[in-house]
Amino acid sequence: MQIRTQTPFWALLIGMTALFVVVGCSGSSPSADEADPYAAVAAGETALDVVVVIEQQNNPTFDLKAREINRTDVSGDWDADSSNNLDEPLIIPPGQIRFFLDNVGTLAHAFQVRDLKGESIAKTRNVGPLKQGELIVNLQPGEYDILCQLSDHAKRGSLRRLIVDAAADVPAL
Repeated sequence: MQIRTQTPFWALLIGMTALFVVVGCSGSSPSADEADPYAAVAAGETALDVVVVIEQQNNPTFDLKAREINRTDVSGDWDADSSNNLDEPLIIPPGQIRFFLDNVGTLAHAFQVRDLKGESIAKTRNVGPLKQGELIVNLQPGEYDILCQLSDHAKRGSLRRLIVDAAADVPAL
């Protein structure tokens, strides 16, 4: 009598094929909140004061800029030179802020709000290429930096000054 101690090749092949199909087809699509920056507000699920859609990119250069504030296009407010982002601040009123992140780049990015001493106020996990994420934070008046905290992304342009000011003129939600 012979005892087999190795799994037959065909069984390994079937198992690996099944694993590939399960892993390959389990990509998650964005939730309603991720696909629509304003879904939670419309559904009355959350009381937000400001929704800022942030575009993060790395092609051809690294940049972090607001694309929308409370459904209003502000993409024309920023120039193409990301080396001067600290001189082109994003100005919003204080309160409950939802930063909706749209990674249009080819690399993973993340998003962080820091005080000017470099202390983290809040941050996200990594947001993969062509994916979305969010950060909801209650901000008091003051100056902050918003940035991608991954690797050298902030040094390469994914950094912007954030001024939170009660006199900020943004459209109502």
